[in-house]
Amino acid sequence: MKKYCLLFLSICSLCHINSFAQQNRLALKTNAQNFWYAGIIDNGYLMPLQPGYKAETENDNYNNQVQPLLLSSNGEVIWCDAPLAIQYTNDSIIVQSKTANIIYAKAGDNLKQAYQFASKIIFRLQERCLMNYYLPIPNTIHG
Repeated sequence: MKKYCLLFLSICSLCHINSFAQQNRLALKTNAQNFWYAGIIDNGYLMPLQPGYKAETENDNYNNQVQPLLLSSNGEVIWCDAPLAIQYTNDSIIVQSKTANIIYAKAGDNLKQAYQFASKIIFRLQERCLMNYYLPIPNTIHG
């Protein structure tokens, strides 16, 4: 775990992220021009988040379709390596974890850049190609 945290911090510094913070509770001010999206697939129809939205993923894993990830239309990323409690109000988003630090990064200026950052840094594939482990070598002999 420490190895991954150090790798994440190193990559963050290379990506010139404007802000970076780690803590067990994070409260950010929001506005009408900033839209947030949570990684809870069952709640996809509720995206972007609206005031009054609450979710708690420690005791409810939403049919195993949840990621402790939030992305904003302003390029912000919130990630945790553990379940989260999320509360969205008229002027803020509050995220808490009982067991792990919450990571916040300003990865760019839009949702696409936030998504790309999360894809490269948080959900990156290992160096090896996974397909080689699951698919047999094709038979190229015909005849």
